[in-house]
Amino acid sequence: MSDHPFPSFKLGLIPFIIFTGSTVYAQDNSAKLDDIYVTAEQQVKQSLGVSELDSQDIERKTPVNDISELVRTMPGVNLTNNTASGQHGNKRQIDIRGMGPENTLILIDGRPVTSRNSARMSWRGERDTIGDGNWVPVAEIQSIEVIRGSAATRYGSGAAGGVVNIVTKKVSNEFHGSINAFMNLPADKEEGDTHRIGFQIYGNLNSTDADSPFINQRSNDKGSKSLAAGQEGLINKDIGGRLAWSLSPAQTLTLDTTYSRQGNCYNGDGPNNVQTDYTQSLYGKETRRVYRQSFALTHEGIWYWGDSKLVAQYDKTTNSHCSEALSGGPEGLCQDLGSKDITYKDSTLTTKRLTGEIHFPFTLGVSHVWVRNISTINWMTRMVCAV
Repeated sequence: MSDHPFPSFKLGLIPFIIFTGSTVYAQDNSAKLDDIYVTAEQQVKQSLGVSELDSQDIERKTPVNDISELVRTMPGVNLTNNTASGQHGNKRQIDIRGMGPENTLILIDGRPVTSRNSARMSWRGERDTIGDGNWVPVAEIQSIEVIRGSAATRYGSGAAGGVVNIVTKKVSNEFHGSINAFMNLPADKEEGDTHRIGFQIYGNLNSTDADSPFINQRSNDKGSKSLAAGQEGLINKDIGGRLAWSLSPAQTLTLDTTYSRQGNCYNGDGPNNVQTDYTQSLYGKETRRVYRQSFALTHEGIWYWGDSKLVAQYDKTTNSHCSEALSGGPEGLCQDLGSKDITYKDSTLTTKRLTGEIHFPFTLGVSHVWVRNISTINWMTRMVCAV
């Protein structure tokens, strides 16, 4: 006796389905199906704990601003606002497995990028930053790997949620370049336009206008300075280069240098969605500029016993932002210091890393690879000027 009996009408359909299928086969028993090929490509891209977007996926889904628009389509990945109410420009950062942006580590060619830490953390535990997903032009990306769960534990506490590894294109023996342009004009005139032009000497210029500060205004909000503004605009400039020297067929020495500048187009918002006459006067201006310089020297070797990799990296990030209030309701709100121009204060984060690892393949019943970090040395210096 069952509490949920099988519906009788479904049983009645079975003979009909069998009879119908037999009749079709009898009418044309010479028909043949075309060959069907089943591949595991998608399963490989979305394997347990690891997902990947290759260059073809990236070309088909070219993002407007940064890679977060691509990564958000992968399992376990969300985009999380800096704050619950969406202030500070509705900036959204990569969040894996609900652990928050602070526990999501961004890598470029396996090297950690922590420029977001140059932004001051508020007393609520939030940072006014767009994160580290916009330092590499999309045209220079070969693939994007997302590592979740236990597979990311080797990267330390900053990767408790997961890791996003941006793999750039390798140096080729041929000189080549490309110029591309992109424009996005939303149907709603109050949404910011997007313009982008890129050139592949490792260069990129990207500009997105800020949404109107009144995009979310209701009829009963007229005259109010408590408005939920739209998204901030973005002005991004990148230039960089890579020099690869083949010391031998099995050894390569690579020098990477990049310089990036990210600025915002202010949308007039503020903490708790409170605006003032001063902040509204800043609409469309840059209230925050982030400068990043990065140098990395990488040695990769293939030996008779396995592979090795040694990286020396130097990063310097300068976060130049408007003078902000530090406490109370207006914390993080740009302050009017009586100057005609915006008064900027700088926070500088300098990071030096020396790290190495070896890959030792062996067979024990089946093939294995033993990975060992030789050493990881970090020097991190943060200088925060009074705001």
